[in-house]
Amino acid sequence: MQSSDTVWVFENPDAPIITDISATSFCDGEMLVLFSSYDEDNQWFKDGTELLNETDSELEVTEPGLYSVVYTDLNGCSAVSEEVNIEFFDIPEEPEYFNENNLLSLLETINYPGNYTFQWYQNNEILIGETDIFYCTMEDGEYTLEVTDSETGCINIYTENIVYNAEVACFVSTDDLAKNWNLQVFPNPVMDVMNISFDSPFSEDINLTVYDLLGRRQYFEVFDQHGYSSFKTEINLNDLISGLYLLEIKTGEQRVTHKFAKK
Repeated sequence: MQSSDTVWVFENPDAPIITDISATSFCDGEMLVLFSSYDEDNQWFKDGTELLNETDSELEVTEPGLYSVVYTDLNGCSAVSEEVNIEFFDIPEEPEYFNENNLLSLLETINYPGNYTFQWYQNNEILIGETDIFYCTMEDGEYTLEVTDSETGCINIYTENIVYNAEVACFVSTDDLAKNWNLQVFPNPVMDVMNISFDSPFSEDINLTVYDLLGRRQYFEVFDQHGYSSFKTEINLNDLISGLYLLEIKTGEQRVTHKFAKK
């Protein structure tokens, strides 16, 4: 007596394709949706591990990892897609600023050691050309400072409602103040030592700060000016790399800035 069994061999289905991927790098807080080329009978995986209950044609992604999808047909045959590597980058620190006599200034420049750019907005409208770490307000409004990581494109913002104080002026023209003070800053470009002198009929301390063009503080010193009618000092900038910088001289409510180059 002989018996026989029938063995059915089915072809494997075509491998699913993860579609509609316009980018694979994102910022924290964003969400990406991955799509399988099959409408049903999918199983999604992250870093080789099955994602529980993720069997739809779409997968919402909020974490970095290697993502793939397995399709299983009615015959129980399966095929797996190629892996897609999804990256998420940190967003910059919130660019909180403070208001001093209508002058809005970034609170902590140390939070931005890399390649960052800044932009100010008033009432959600871009303030053309206002890309410094400070801004002088001239009216009430909602002011936003936006910081962008130039390497990743990730953005963060800080917004505050500012009430303009008409009794103080954060900005007398820097050029006019420099003339009134008889300000002298030399040499420019500077190799190592910069000389600074000006008339100083002030009773407040004098703060000297040097920023690079990304707003990062590179030098800071406070000088006691009580009882002196003029100011003169030398500051050593030998440790600075070559490039353009901004010198800020501040005393009381008055402030002067001066751009210079370092060889």
